[in-house]
Amino acid sequence: MAKILIIDDERSIRDTLQEILSFEGYDVDTAAEGLEGLKFFEENDYDAVLCDVKMPNIDGLEVLESILAMNQYVPVIMITGHGNVEIAVKALKKGAFDFIEKPLDLNFLLITLQDALDASKNLGDSSFATLRGVTAHDIESNILRNTLSDVEYIYNKKGEKKSAVLPIKLWYSLAEKLGLGGNKK
Repeated sequence: MAKILIIDDERSIRDTLQEILSFEGYDVDTAAEGLEGLKFFEENDYDAVLCDVKMPNIDGLEVLESILAMNQYVPVIMITGHGNVEIAVKALKKGAFDFIEKPLDLNFLLITLQDALDASKNLGDSSFATLRGVTAHDIESNILRNTLSDVEYIYNKKGEKKSAVLPIKLWYSLAEKLGLGGNKK
């Protein structure tokens, strides 16, 4: 059974995620803010972390950096109600496994979490960026053009949401901002 840490200052988000993930068979701990989350992380072994971006005292990006400094192989999925391209890119450059916007699509979250857990099992000596085939440099380069069309095809062809480095609407925003197109088919 995988052990998951949820760090979010919104009680309703923590409680809902804990209930759903527990029902799915995960062992779940919750923390109401970043410093509490870091204390939990130091004292326990987690298989994955779900972390809000905007929190009091210490924000999620700082929590992400601290967690990865302690264990670079634990996938951290960032969640936020204040998502934008800049925050997503920062989170991914700092080593986040994925970035998901609120309100959360719980099916997408479960798929993303399972992908993160599967990736961490197969990681070996690689990093998540290498495993995904997308580095911080790639995010800002023309390689994104091919990745963008692949992600769109996977999402539309199967009719279900699949895990990606960024949610599809952020892919389009980022591609447009970088002048790489982003035309929807």
